[in-house]
Amino acid sequence: MESNLHKLTFHLRGQSEKNYTMYERLDQIEIKFQNYHFCRSHKSYLVNLKYVQSIERYEITLVNGEKVCVSQPRYKEVRENLSAIRRDLDEITSIWDDLYCFIYYSVQVVLGNIC
Repeated sequence: MESNLHKLTFHLRGQSEKNYTMYERLDQIEIKFQNYHFCRSHKSYLVNLKYVQSIERYEITLVNGEKVCVSQPRYKEVRENLSAIRRDLDEITSIWDDLYCFIYYSVQVVLGNIC
């Protein structure tokens, strides 16, 4: 999300040509989205950390290649939040992998393919 004089522009993944706009303060939207992996990277940007490919000094690269500024005072917080999100996603992926293996093995036992 990008803010310019209370006009918010929503950049949606996979829809580079179509953006949505509305009028509201970015800090109000930040509060509403705080539980959905969004982080304020700059006074004008709110970023969904699930779609961050990398972060270099004061710049985020999104998975679609777009670049977003990170202000110096927010840099440390953004990096910490990104690390936490990645740990959480890795843990969820590991749980799903374990669950898949358990279900696959159970089905094989029921089918008689494994004794």
